[in-house]
Amino acid sequence: MYPPPSDPNQPPQGYPPAEQPYGTPPGYPPPASQPYGATPDYPPSGYAPPNQPYGAPPNYAAPPNYATPPGYAPQGQPYGAPGYAVPMAPQSNGLATASLVLGLLSILFGLLTGIPAVITGHMALNKIKENPALAGSRGQALAGLIIGYVFIGLTVLCVGGLLVAGAFSSTAITTTTP
Repeated sequence: MYPPPSDPNQPPQGYPPAEQPYGTPPGYPPPASQPYGATPDYPPSGYAPPNQPYGAPPNYAAPPNYATPPGYAPQGQPYGAPGYAVPMAPQSNGLATASLVLGLLSILFGLLTGIPAVITGHMALNKIKENPALAGSRGQALAGLIIGYVFIGLTVLCVGGLLVAGAFSSTAITTTTP
């Protein structure tokens, strides 16, 4: 094992001394040994400190006859051209959303949520016929109806298939005991 070096900033024994890669520039004295925490005197002699280093200039006022620039709406008015109404967000139908959610849940629960999906879908479509402002929810109502009907049909087919398969399997298995 090697002994630790006596000075970690010096190269190990047998190596040439390290050279300063840049050294001191010619014509300049080496830097003064001033610690980092010390600050020079401020302001330098011969200069006076400023009166207001960051404040507003004295006697500053808004320009006279200041008005809203043309093309911009004054504060308090909604955006849009004068004389035209701002478009409103489309209304949504809660029954249509419920139909869609119940239809998607019928993937897991079959008839338990499929039948309510069909019922709420038909109710939502009737409401949309009465109030055309709800037409944005028509797609949700149709999707809930279609998914509900599809999974009601699949549930009925699966249950019917299981009943038929169970009927055939119970008659085909006979056990005899001696």
